[in-house]
Amino acid sequence: MLLGGDGEYHVPKKMSSMGNGYTFELMTLILTAISRTLDPTATVFGDDIIIKKECAPRLIELLNEVGWVVNLDKSFLEGPFRESCGANWHDDHGYIKSYDFFYPETIADCANILNKCYALSEYPAFAELYQALLKLTPKALRGGPFHWSTIETFATRGDSEDIPVYFCSNAKGAPIPKREKERICEQYHLSDVTKITGFRYVPKKASRTLQNLSAAYHWGKYEMYLHSGRIADDLVTGNGRWVLTKLYLADGRVFDPRAFEDA
Repeated sequence: MLLGGDGEYHVPKKMSSMGNGYTFELMTLILTAISRTLDPTATVFGDDIIIKKECAPRLIELLNEVGWVVNLDKSFLEGPFRESCGANWHDDHGYIKSYDFFYPETIADCANILNKCYALSEYPAFAELYQALLKLTPKALRGGPFHWSTIETFATRGDSEDIPVYFCSNAKGAPIPKREKERICEQYHLSDVTKITGFRYVPKKASRTLQNLSAAYHWGKYEMYLHSGRIADDLVTGNGRWVLTKLYLADGRVFDPRAFEDA
């Protein structure tokens, strides 16, 4: 029983609420059972249903009958295009790659856009756009090869976590001092190492990060550390700056030299 805002008690008619990890699995199970009464090959992931086109109209009727609401604006019942779990598909072209593009505000945003065009260069329009943008990129910033399967991810704005924040091209990078190169190659069994320029996001601090606290003056920071379970930075949400950072290009992979130094 729940006491509502109207002062009356109500009996809940839901089995699992949003935010409960069990809800996703339960929704998948129920929708799969309903869908497969019409199409034994139907598949479901949460609220995302893939079913034969000829079965879709009846499925919508069944879902409405049992109290489910279908968003027809996001359903693809006719035509060659369809979408499932964020993946776009066209009968004539197969899987279609796609990324969100935002107006760049920093040089790291520019690298992000260029690399998205590089990733989409199998499409002629994006291949032309990539070449046009690359010509505007200073040679000192033309980082290195872009390998989807081995790329190391660095800080991004969050819209595409698999897009690195450095300009990607066919450049092999700049040479590094001999001793440094020999040390890295020997320690990590690499055949070759060069240097490229990347960018990292440095959040703005609201206050200094302290190691030693005074009970009289730093009680607020002491409580923050206790809540975090560690010495945590007091950061200003959404406020920071992009700074240049040196990256290593080694055997087709990109590494942050700070990781080497901390190892």
